[in-house]
Amino acid sequence: MSQAKSDPVTWCQSLNRWFNGTLTRKRIEQPESPAPAHVEYLEIRQLLSATNAVSAEQTAANNSSSDEQTANEAGSSSSTTTTHGVDANGNATTTTTVTTTMTDADGNTTTSSTSTTTVDSTDDTDSDSVNSDLAIASAVQTDGKIVLVGAAQMNTYGNYDFAVTRLNSDGTVDSTFGDNGKMTIAFDLGGADEDGNLNADLDIANCVAIQADGKIVVGGYAQRDSSGNYDFAVARLNPDGSLDTTFSSDGKALVAFDYGGSGDDRATGVEIQADGKIVLVGTCQQDASGAGDMAMARLLSDGSLDTSFTGDGRKFIELGDGGDDAGAAVAIQSDGSILVAGYTTGANGDNDFAVARVTPDGSLDYSFSDDGKKTIAFNIGGNATDRAASIVIQSDGSIVVAGSASGTNGDGDFAVARLTSKGGMDGTFSGDGRKTVALNLGADNEDGATGVAVQSDGTIIIGGYSQVSSSGDFDYSVARLTSEGDLDTLFAIEGKKTVPFNLGGSDYDMANGMSLQSDGKIVIVGAAIKADPADTDFGAVRLDSDGGLDTGFGSGGKKTIAFDLTTT
Repeated sequence: MSQAKSDPVTWCQSLNRWFNGTLTRKRIEQPESPAPAHVEYLEIRQLLSATNAVSAEQTAANNSSSDEQTANEAGSSSSTTTTHGVDANGNATTTTTVTTTMTDADGNTTTSSTSTTTVDSTDDTDSDSVNSDLAIASAVQTDGKIVLVGAAQMNTYGNYDFAVTRLNSDGTVDSTFGDNGKMTIAFDLGGADEDGNLNADLDIANCVAIQADGKIVVGGYAQRDSSGNYDFAVARLNPDGSLDTTFSSDGKALVAFDYGGSGDDRATGVEIQADGKIVLVGTCQQDASGAGDMAMARLLSDGSLDTSFTGDGRKFIELGDGGDDAGAAVAIQSDGSILVAGYTTGANGDNDFAVARVTPDGSLDYSFSDDGKKTIAFNIGGNATDRAASIVIQSDGSIVVAGSASGTNGDGDFAVARLTSKGGMDGTFSGDGRKTVALNLGADNEDGATGVAVQSDGTIIIGGYSQVSSSGDFDYSVARLTSEGDLDTLFAIEGKKTVPFNLGGSDYDMANGMSLQSDGKIVIVGAAIKADPADTDFGAVRLDSDGGLDTGFGSGGKKTIAFDLTTT
């Protein structure tokens, strides 16, 4: 194997990349012959088991060392107890009590206790258990509240459910939403790991959109079995976080393409049309080789498939010559046309950005790039792995697509392209319609954009992650471009900003999504890793429009949220 299964950092990196919508189909290893799509799924299970074993060994070693130290302290003994709670403002509190017993030369003993309580507004109700919870996408409501979606680990077998939380505008968890600010949604279709453990479903939320009536639409995928069979999955919540039973009778709906292979169909993007219809995009598997195509589905507001879209509500788009293609994000134009961004794979294995446009009835729009499809190559060197993750439409109709472009030795950069409304490269943007931004902070310099937005002045915000060191240290990162495609030096430092959580361990803080508030503030969400390398929380960062951390949000502009629901 190219990476050691017993390395907890490797597991966290693989898990986060695998969950990330833009890299859903990226292989952990590249076999010589085509492998089924579930190779990632099997590897994740193995890495999870190895990580739990390593964490147990580390804990035992630490406990042994602590006991030894206490025994060697002749004439005195002390004990420490730690309790967690929540204050009146919803912030997590940690109370540490140290009790010390001293014995003098005459055998007299005295006992004293000291208690210290700290308030940590970055971490709500975090327990001592090890859980892998991570945010993948966010959306901002009209009242300024922020909805984060992703996955929460439910048991030690590796069962994950959709996870949703809502924050007030100041970053505190909104206790009026769901169960004290949090909600998990299980599809439980019968998924299992390779050993047949039935309590190991992977139900992962990748995307979220807010309806005009305040209802929350969450999209992703749900696992059916251990062979790599997944379906598009979507849930709709009422504004209070409860499942909306007017949507598919129980608040949950599934879309199966089942065109071939193991049926690996995963949604990674969602948008709401002006008429209330719901558009999902992602990837569907076409054959046993594991190759996929861009996939789309449109639902009516009641959760049923919209048969006015392609006849049965579903569509796949083959972009290349039979290679692996994927959809990652969606945007809807004012005329109802639908844009999908992702990537396509060429005969040599290289990836290029890909954008397709369909008419409101689901037909390819041949007024866009002649055939309804556009590929964009950055080709900065090496393996030429260029993958789009996000798409946004400017007020003038121009189309901005962002993701990552990788070159030699895995060196990746933020990559942005701008197209005209007809699908041509926009030469007024960086000369040829393409721009790469390198943060180059360390090691392989693996930087990637996972979100893009346009501010009211036409400047372009790109959010994602940047590698800091070879030890697995990644930080959230943001860059801003002028409308002409140059780095905007008025933003942060020379147009770029990185934000670490640094909660311990490998500091593998991976940003997976970004949203823009109406006041221009920037919200970036993802995972924040803690001291135990298998323990991650939802992470959120908010920046002012000029790139500074917004100190009115969370603790110094940063917030973590723990679900911590793991049971055996």
